[in-house]
Amino acid sequence: MGITQFFRILWARRAIILIAMLGCLLAAIAVIKLVPPRYTASSRLMLEIVKPDPVTGEMLSSQFARAYVKTQIELIKDYRVSGRVVDHFGWTNSPRLAASYRASAAGQDVDFRRWLAQRISARTDVRLIEGSN
Repeated sequence: MGITQFFRILWARRAIILIAMLGCLLAAIAVIKLVPPRYTASSRLMLEIVKPDPVTGEMLSSQFARAYVKTQIELIKDYRVSGRVVDHFGWTNSPRLAASYRASAAGQDVDFRRWLAQRISARTDVRLIEGSN
């Protein structure tokens, strides 16, 4: 079979190929319109609690290290941090998010900015790396 026969076969089946391509294109457009965008990001932080404090020269003991790490985890999920994310991306100006806010039951309890920040905090996962100090 030569290359010309291959192109003749494709030309003979052009209707089937065109219908399949248009069907796939319409299905892709439907998925893009129906599925909400979801962005996943990950980051690693290194807390240098083994080194002495540069101001006082003291080191954290192991019993205070756990409390320090838990405090840092809570700060990452805090309203002030997630509120700055909402402000940075300008989500308070989004009509789509405002419509979701009005449709939700939380509309009477919290303001719009706090509702957006709570959504971010609820989807934020913070954990320690296994086997690390």
